[in-house]
Amino acid sequence: EEVEPPIEDSNLPEPEEQGNQKSVVQAKAPRAITTNTNGTSTWTFDSTTGLLSFGTGQLAERIDNNLTNAGVTPANVKTIRFNGAVDAPTAVDCLFANLTQLSGFTSLNNFSTRYATSMSMWFDGTSSLSILDLSGWNVTRVTSFEYMFYGATSLTTLNLSDWGVGRIVTDVRMGSMFRDTSALTNLNLTNFKTTNVISMSSMFNNTGLTSLDRSEEHTSE
Repeated sequence: EEVEPPIEDSNLPEPEEQGNQKSVVQAKAPRAITTNTNGTSTWTFDSTTGLLSFGTGQLAERIDNNLTNAGVTPANVKTIRFNGAVDAPTAVDCLFANLTQLSGFTSLNNFSTRYATSMSMWFDGTSSLSILDLSGWNVTRVTSFEYMFYGATSLTTLNLSDWGVGRIVTDVRMGSMFRDTSALTNLNLTNFKTTNVISMSSMFNNTGLTSLDRSEEHTSE
């Protein structure tokens, strides 16, 4: 005896699974937020805005390596915000290096450099930064500023006034500090102390400066 195949009813509702699939397709993708730590500071990164936010604590390693280890591409960082009191690491080179899309900082007054002994290559390759006011930074313990702004090719304005006031260290090196800041035209060195500086080799090589007023630069306490 032949069995007739079941008749398909076009009025039957679609399977539930298909309905769920449709809702997933139509749903808006959530923002990708990554959370991790650098030293004792907890940070979050918003991949949609490029904002990297640090919470209260002390950093322990260069940011690009720390992000890479957490699965975040350093070049995607566009802004850094310090939400609480954040201390720089004691002796870490290249702190902000290779953040090639970093264009600025928010709440930079919450970032303290009181424990820092090296700022060597801190801004190496930060080719999107154009304006920096670091006049509030404490550099009294820093012994190396070598290549600090090397390759910051979009930097036009930099304020380092009062740097070195109250310096408590000797054998300070500033070789190639501003090297290859080819767009730099406005450099504020008012009351910039060079006390105990033993090296300034190639300090201003290949900058955009056409003149430099160092009349208020002090070489003694």
